[in-house]
Amino acid sequence: SKQEYDQLDKHDKATIVRQKLYDTANSTNGKAAMSYKDVIAVFDGNPSAGHAYDIMELAGERDGYNYGAGRSGSKRLTVDAETVKQQGGLSRREK
Repeated sequence: SKQEYDQLDKHDKATIVRQKLYDTANSTNGKAAMSYKDVIAVFDGNPSAGHAYDIMELAGERDGYNYGAGRSGSKRLTVDAETVKQQGGLSRREK
């Protein structure tokens, strides 16, 4: 809900996005990507495009995750689930 969303800080949102992307990767070939539109959809349309990019950038700072331009030139967040597993998996929340 919007109220729940408003209680999340940027680190919380980045953690949620990483978890979602990791789950997607594990259910496919171990890799997955998200665009800013996907991030907005995770939070039911709440973040602005600019804030979605901020969340993606923060999420991309963790090992196994990467934020940058894809082949199409648009920015995206990607994950390699194997690398995340080697780093000890997903911790609940890190600052």
